[in-house]
Amino acid sequence: MTHTQDNEDVRTSTTVVHRMFTIGILAKGLNGGVELLAGGFLFLVPPTTISQVILFLTQHELIEDPQDLLANYVATLAQHFRPRRHRLSAPEYRQEMRKRFQLWREITLPALAA
Repeated sequence: MTHTQDNEDVRTSTTVVHRMFTIGILAKGLNGGVELLAGGFLFLVPPTTISQVILFLTQHELIEDPQDLLANYVATLAQHFRPRRHRLSAPEYRQEMRKRFQLWREITLPALAA
C-alpha cells in the first residue's frame, strides 16, 4: 500500500463514521420531536377521552378474539387514564414516601447486616 492509499482509507472511514454520527443525531432529534408532540397531545386531551379512544380501537379485536394478548394489554392500559388518579396533596405524598422508605429500610437493612 502506498501512502496515498492509506490517506484515502482514513478519509473514507472518517466520512462513514461522520455520516453515521449525523444520522444518529437526526434520528435522536426526530424521536425527541415525536415525544414532544405525544406529550403535548396527552397533556391537552382529557384522560377519559384517551381511555374511550383506546377502548374503541380495541373493541373490534376483542370481540373477534377475546384472548388477543396485545388487545387485552392495551385495553387494560386504558384503565390507567383516569382523571386525578395519581394526584396527591403534599402531606399525602410525604406520608406515602415515609411508608415506602420505611418498608425499603425493613427489607434492605437486615440484608446488609447479614
